[in-house]
Amino acid sequence: MSLRIVRPLSAGLCLGVLVGNVALLWVWVQIPAWYRSGSADVGSYAALQQVWLGAAALSVVLLLTNAAVLRWATLPLALPHLEHAGPVDTAQFWKHHLVFWLCVVFHLACLAFATWLAYRSMSKGWQ
Repeated sequence: MSLRIVRPLSAGLCLGVLVGNVALLWVWVQIPAWYRSGSADVGSYAALQQVWLGAAALSVVLLLTNAAVLRWATLPLALPHLEHAGPVDTAQFWKHHLVFWLCVVFHLACLAFATWLAYRSMSKGWQ
């Protein structure tokens, strides 16, 4: 018997993790454009964009964001918890399921983008 106190699961916290990771991906893609707005050097902008948005960098960022969403959003919503042993509140039930399916859509979208990125990298050569 475990003496660990089980905190109620918050769908809002899981949604915050998901939104934070989507925001991180958006900022990652925007950084080369922000550099270009402050610089007239076309060569260094092209080099930055090739490295920053290259297949290796995007793969690492997608892997890390997927792992974070999986660990702190999808799994806590998917795994059964002790606080759900009694009657389940309908509002909480729908919140949890909505956030869970948003996380699943995020994982599928990342998988589709990673597949496209791998196909593009194979056809053009890894950069």
